[in-house]
Amino acid sequence: MPGRVKLSEYSEVTGMKKIISLVVLLVGLLAATSVFAVEQQRAGFIVYDYSGNMEAEDYKSFRTVTRWAYRFPYYVLLEGKDVAAARDVLGQRVIDRKELLQAAEADNLDVVVLVRLYDFLEFIDTSRSGMENGPIVRIDACGDLIVYRRDSGKVLVDKVNEREFYDLGNHKTPGEIFKWRLSDLVNRMEGRELIR
Repeated sequence: MPGRVKLSEYSEVTGMKKIISLVVLLVGLLAATSVFAVEQQRAGFIVYDYSGNMEAEDYKSFRTVTRWAYRFPYYVLLEGKDVAAARDVLGQRVIDRKELLQAAEADNLDVVVLVRLYDFLEFIDTSRSGMENGPIVRIDACGDLIVYRRDSGKVLVDKVNEREFYDLGNHKTPGEIFKWRLSDLVNRMEGRELIR
């Protein structure tokens, strides 16, 4: 009969349609992925702990607030060995726009977030404790927070210098002080609302 298709011919046609559909789907996914990769910017996160007192939890909290401003899918946050060349450039005590630009170019970064901790200490000072108020806590939080955008050349700097005595239980840790100041700085750089 002329209008009928054999079963073997039908499965060949159906198989070809499936293969063509799969190829079209893969090409579409590859095109979308390549466009996505081009639009994603690179943010470098670099921390220097000159005090030797920073803990892993402090580092994670600094990284978390940075990630809030520079988040996926618009940014990829690079740290550690991915920003080793930038880290080498920024290892000196005094830096300016030239060094920040060099650091950004060294690792092809669009944004550089730099945290430098000089004093990072919290301890109970029993010599100043009174009988009425209980123990006194001394907080030393000193350092520099710097955010740099390569496209505009804009630099924001926050110099943290807090040395205070507080009643036990009524104080912020050095990690909290740096965390929220860094959060404010990266959000100001990106023109976003300040958290808190």
